[in-house]
Amino acid sequence: MRNIIEIKQALDSFDRQERDAAVRELVEAREAGEWTPNPVNDWMNLHGHTFHSYNSQGWSPSRLVVEAVEAGLEIVGSVDFDVLDAMDEVFSASDLLGIKGVVGLESRVFIPEYADRELNSPGEPGIAYFMATGCFRLPPEGGRGEEVLRTLKELAQNRNREMVKRINAYLGEVQLDYETEVIPKTPSGNPTERHLVEAYNKKAKQVFTDNPSGLIAFWSDRFG
Repeated sequence: MRNIIEIKQALDSFDRQERDAAVRELVEAREAGEWTPNPVNDWMNLHGHTFHSYNSQGWSPSRLVVEAVEAGLEIVGSVDFDVLDAMDEVFSASDLLGIKGVVGLESRVFIPEYADRELNSPGEPGIAYFMATGCFRLPPEGGRGEEVLRTLKELAQNRNREMVKRINAYLGEVQLDYETEVIPKTPSGNPTERHLVEAYNKKAKQVFTDNPSGLIAFWSDRFG
């Protein structure tokens, strides 16, 4: 059996079979006394993003569940932007590890009646983050629910492509190719604006590899 650090690293593989195998290894390790999570308390975290939208640590749905178990949480919930791609894995890992799991989805909506007011999206009047949780199955194929889910993802990705087009035009020598440098950052092809920030930061460092003062000057000039 691999050590716990190696197993947890495997939890973030983009290969679902590898992640499932890692969860089973942790179950065996706990039974053997080689993995000892904290005792269960009455805490919960119902808003954990996975790598199906954006997680700053690159955590998969299985990793989110494992970290919750290790912390002793009673309930763990995943939330991703515009997709329910974590659902099956969250439920599978939760069942195997003995923790209550819920699944949700987060998107953004525009409310015309509040077009001149800042709601819960800083700096964006009229825009509000909108949540659904307690989701337990994907909508039937060909139905209205599936159409809505597909549209949410398409709208988000089209928005990202337009953002990259505009940002590339503004930045000059630091350019991103959305299809090859951003899309692969998630296993489900659902990158967010957070991935864009990460990718532009990485690309700028590559462009100015041997010129740190140039990198500072570049961002200083662009941000005014």
